Amino acid sequence: MNTKYTINLQKKKTVKDWKSKYENLCTRRRRVATRGTKDHVFYNDLQPIGEPVSIMFWRPQKVGSSTLMSIILGHGFRMNLFPRFNGFGTNTLCRKIAVCAGGEYLNSSSVIYAASSADEQRNSRHRSNYVMNYLEGDILGSGTKGYFKSVSDFDDVNAILDKSHFHTNIDHQVCNMPNNIIEAGLKCAFSQSASGDYPANIPKEVKQLFLVREPLARAISVYYFWGYLEDIRDTQKKRNLINDEEKEVEKEAHDNLYLSSRLSSKNLVNIPFKRDLLTKNSSQKINQKRNQKHRQKSYLGGVLDLISDNIVGKKSIFPYHGDQTTPPPYHIAMSFAKQLPYREGMPGPSKLWSTISDSRQGAIERIQDDSLMTLVLERLDESLIVTRHYLNWSLGDVVHAKNRKTQSSHPKASTWPQEALEQLNESLEKRGEIAVYAEAQRKLDERIKILESKGINVQDEVKKIIQLRSAVQALCFSDEYLERYRRHFINLGFERSEKHSNNKLQDVEQEYAKYVFLVSGSPLFSFDACGSCEATALEYSINSKFRKSSWEGLQRDLDSNAFDGGEEFHYNVATLKDLSTSEYNANPKLKRCPHPSLKWGPEMRRRIDMA
Repeated sequence: MNTKYTINLQKKKTVKDWKSKYENLCTRRRRVATRGTKDHVFYNDLQPIGEPVSIMFWRPQKVGSSTLMSIILGHGFRMNLFPRFNGFGTNTLCRKIAVCAGGEYLNSSSVIYAASSADEQRNSRHRSNYVMNYLEGDILGSGTKGYFKSVSDFDDVNAILDKSHFHTNIDHQVCNMPNNIIEAGLKCAFSQSASGDYPANIPKEVKQLFLVREPLARAISVYYFWGYLEDIRDTQKKRNLINDEEKEVEKEAHDNLYLSSRLSSKNLVNIPFKRDLLTKNSSQKINQKRNQKHRQKSYLGGVLDLISDNIVGKKSIFPYHGDQTTPPPYHIAMSFAKQLPYREGMPGPSKLWSTISDSRQGAIERIQDDSLMTLVLERLDESLIVTRHYLNWSLGDVVHAKNRKTQSSHPKASTWPQEALEQLNESLEKRGEIAVYAEAQRKLDERIKILESKGINVQDEVKKIIQLRSAVQALCFSDEYLERYRRHFINLGFERSEKHSNNKLQDVEQEYAKYVFLVSGSPLFSFDACGSCEATALEYSINSKFRKSSWEGLQRDLDSNAFDGGEEFHYNVATLKDLSTSEYNANPKLKRCPHPSLKWGPEMRRRIDMA
């Protein structure tokens, strides 16, 4: 591991005692350590295909980021470029960036940075203090407090998370961190420790992606998503409280019967005083437990009393009317619009700019910098074309089989009270959301003009990825392809994700939830890998000098429903299974995809049967 990263920083103040709140931390560390030991062997045996590229996906909440995440994961699956495991509270990678930056510049007195403003000068002592405060969770939005009390404490956990080598980060990391701290620490944060044939290294460059969404649409989505989460949490808390109360009452009744039998066996039951005292004490304990549980329910915001009013309790971060299918009433809409509880950093909902900087102006400056590729959700296809040139990817690399969260649709902004929308826009303006979004739009236009000045027809490439997407959507959701790629994931040794297959957040239709697998702890649907593989194969066949195919031929096959099984392919366009073995072997980007030339032995067949 990089020595600059592991430098010993001295803590400047007394750490608060979080022992009572996080007394199970050691248990969690042992659990993750066990997981890391098992997984890192599996992933470290999979060497990158081609020149590895490190990608930091700066991922705000509720911007459509799951779709871009599926593209990055699909590409990473094919190229053995896996994401970093996450764990131990929020913003773990942000903390590693801070420690890296602190270690690198600890003895420098010329560094200019800010803990509260972008122009304030700090010397190395302040930098050290900032790192410790960030590590402990004392900086606004830096993450859960109390998990790390020293740099060495953090190193122990980080060594577990980094046992499996990684090349991307796709987890929500909303750092609320000064620009130059990020610049100083990002490459070091992607450093890899040596293991086996895998050498230790720091990447020469980390490609950075940032996705934004129209602020008003995002605010509406935040309202319904966090309201939905509060509904789930309150329902579970209410269920747990009721179950706990029933268990306590049953236990008291059981103890009462047990003691009564003991008294009877000792001929004490005929003593009225003893019997009455036992009954009285038992009743008092039961009543005390019931009162305690009722007080807890009241503390949770009077959930039981407020259910009839369709409002989540007082513990919610904002009032919510309790229905995903209707707009809120006027008074709740206005309350949310005025409050708009965006925070700097995590936990969310977070301000957009706090994902990549510690101020709105800092975020605008980062968006203006060519080292950060900012995508705009409302112009996703254009953004993906610009991104593919930024990453030096092919068209097939940026094709996705399915948009995420399509099942969690909610009323649009146009259905909300007009006065609430005006108030929302005012609140968004004050929080810097609109300024950041406007700059992202301007920068995207600038990048497109630069590409076109180099002779690249962006709109023509947009048309081509739409064609590829239409083709793979028809293929990958057929029964044949769903089963083929499910079996392929099992053959390769990936585990199904039971956690994500419950589809609690409505990522996909329920019938497709069973096709989700874990890739370095992140959920990847097998049909996403199908989209990535099949789009790459189609593009390869069209561009191949050995085939007389074309994009026009692809469109004709689409028009004839050839990809839906309606007609045969007539224009030499080849899916993966139609490629010859020599064509398949000639393209390393297809090495991890299920070509018919791959043969699996009896052990693989048994694994499929067990799954």
